[in-house]
Amino acid sequence: MSAGRPIQFDPDTALERAMEAFWAMGYEACSMQDLLRVTGLSKSSLYHTFGSKRELYQRCLRRYRTTSAEHLQLHLDTSSSTRDFIVKTLTAAADEAGSGNAPRGCFVMNTAAEFAQTDSEVAKLVEDSLSRIRTVYLEALRRGQESGEITRDRSAEELSNYLVTSMGGLRTMVKAGMDAGTVRSVVDIVIRALD
Repeated sequence: MSAGRPIQFDPDTALERAMEAFWAMGYEACSMQDLLRVTGLSKSSLYHTFGSKRELYQRCLRRYRTTSAEHLQLHLDTSSSTRDFIVKTLTAAADEAGSGNAPRGCFVMNTAAEFAQTDSEVAKLVEDSLSRIRTVYLEALRRGQESGEITRDRSAEELSNYLVTSMGGLRTMVKAGMDAGTVRSVVDIVIRALD
């Protein structure tokens, strides 16, 4: 690199790294020093690009909201059946439990637990994130009810709320130490409720 040429900075990469840090540590435990270390930014550059720590956290939540819903929709669109889609999304929690890495849980559910409705803007982002995930499950369940894979004893809306709650609970329990075998047995019970 020639002298005087500015170092190229990618805000998307910095945002992704900040999100990973917040996801692993939580908002309060993630210090400004942690954020500077993972993003590679100076304090003034971080503030200039993202604003405050709180604003950076909210941007991370927005990014997660978008990418998690897109990822879930892609899985639905490429799954062989509704049941296959639901089983795979729920057993992803078991995969995390058996990975050997420290489980992080769900970024949105972690945020909900940490903030516990004390910040109305964050609470709105959490609700919006869950709503987007619920919408994908709702689409899957409607398809499954039309094909006869999923029970019609309950509405697709009720079942989508059940799946979002189940997924949030599973990811939280994995973070708390639930083993992969136990997760899979819980997933079996959740799936049977859709018959």
